[in-house]
Amino acid sequence: MSPKRVFRYKRERHPRYFRVVGPLHSLDAIAKPIPLGALLTATGEYGRSGNRYYVRLTRRIPARRGPVVLEEWVLTRDLMNPMLAKPCDKRCVLRRKSDRAKAALRAILNFAPLRK
Repeated sequence: MSPKRVFRYKRERHPRYFRVVGPLHSLDAIAKPIPLGALLTATGEYGRSGNRYYVRLTRRIPARRGPVVLEEWVLTRDLMNPMLAKPCDKRCVLRRKSDRAKAALRAILNFAPLRK
């Protein structure tokens, strides 16, 4: 579900990545909030329905055959609330990937047959 009017603006005007730290609800998933710790990426589009403004964001969900990209429409006032979402930079994404790689390497090295 998307807003009635959709507009596009330049990427320099907004932080590009957001980390969810509270119960952030989207226009699509009304009953269920976006999970905590999810990394949201702004696409540079916003929409308007009545007197409410929404921002289009994407998030990746790991799946068996590769990541699935979901689009979410979130209220701008909720996105700018520091109790619900915090802006982060590209290093945040790279740090998360390196943590996963280190955890995978640790699991391989701690495997019992390889330790002998």
